Amino acid sequence: APPRGMNSYRPPRTRTATVYDATGRLLFVASTSQIDLSAYPPGLYHAEVRSAQGVAHVQLMVQR
Repeated sequence: APPRGMNSYRPPRTRTATVYDATGRLLFVASTSQIDLSAYPPGLYHAEVRSAQGVAHVQLMVQR
């Protein structure tokens, strides 16, 4: 998870990141090396990160 006060997460060598809110609603799918949640309200988010190394499930907290 990002350090407190940061609103983005940079997973290593990401191919696809699928991001959900705390209720499980799909927010977006991105082919990027950085997940930017700065436009979303504070709360808990979940990302499924797929890369050549496999799949990782990451919990992200947005705090202001």
